[in-house]
Amino acid sequence: MAFTGVAVTEKISDGLYRITGLSLGIGAAGTISMSPGAGEVKITDKEWQPLSSVNLADAVQVAIGAAGVVTVAPAVYVVKTGSTQADFLATLTNGGAALSGALELYVRFH
Repeated sequence: MAFTGVAVTEKISDGLYRITGLSLGIGAAGTISMSPGAGEVKITDKEWQPLSSVNLADAVQVAIGAAGVVTVAPAVYVVKTGSTQADFLATLTNGGAALSGALELYVRFH
């Protein structure tokens, strides 16, 4: 199962993207990749190139929040893999016993 909704991706600054319009069902997993990757949501920033000794997964932070009023915080966790733009993948999984509700995701390159 994957994200539900339609991703709205906004570039906030050179190193920061905001993604809204998505949620995750119980046990569902959604993916974010760079433009050549296989993720459902793609970030197309060609500038994101870490130093040669650092994997891209280590240089990218994914912050998860609720986009609306919630009574329970979303139980969504992130696993990042990949060392380059071609194989970078952030997998977000809803490990809770309820729908995630609307998510507000921030993807930052350090």
